[in-house]
Amino acid sequence: MKHIKLFENWNEDKIDQILDKINLHGIESLTDEEKRILSNDNIEISNFNNNEYDEEDDEEEDDDIESLEGEEFICDLPNLKNYDIRFNYEFSDIVNDKPHYYGSLNINDNIFFGYLYLEYNTVSWVFEYEYSEDDEYKEFNEYIEEDPLLYNNIEIFFNEIISSL
Repeated sequence: MKHIKLFENWNEDKIDQILDKINLHGIESLTDEEKRILSNDNIEISNFNNNEYDEEDDEEEDDDIESLEGEEFICDLPNLKNYDIRFNYEFSDIVNDKPHYYGSLNINDNIFFGYLYLEYNTVSWVFEYEYSEDDEYKEFNEYIEEDPLLYNNIEIFFNEIISSL
C-alpha cells in the first residue's frame, strides 16, 4: 500500500484490522473512532483510496524487481566470513498480500530451495530440503540449528536481501 505512511509505536493488530476494512469497504466505511486511531498512530490516509492507485508506480516497481531476477546475493557478514553463503534470486510473488522472494540458498555447497518474506516486519523463510551427494535430505532449519553461529546470524543476511529487493 503505497499511500500509507507508518511510524513507530502503533498498535499493529488494530491498525491491520482497520486497513483490512479500508481494503474491503473503502475509506468512507471508517468510523470516527477508527479515523482517530489512524490519526493518533500517524498513519496518513488522506491519499488512500481503495479504488484508485497509481498503475505507473506499480509497473515501475515490477520492472525494478524483475531486473534483479537472476541476481546472486553473497553474504559478507563478518560473523559468517568462514561460510560461502549465496542466495540466487529467481522471482517474486504476492501471497496473502505479502511479497515472497523465491530462489535457491547455497551454504558451503549445500543447496536449499525456497523463499523469504516479511511477517510483521520480521523476516521469515521457508526453505526445503537439501540434497547431498550421499542421497540424504536435510531440512533447512535442522541444518542451521546444528551450527549456532550460522543459526544466530542467517537472519541478518536474509534481512539484507529483502531490503535490497
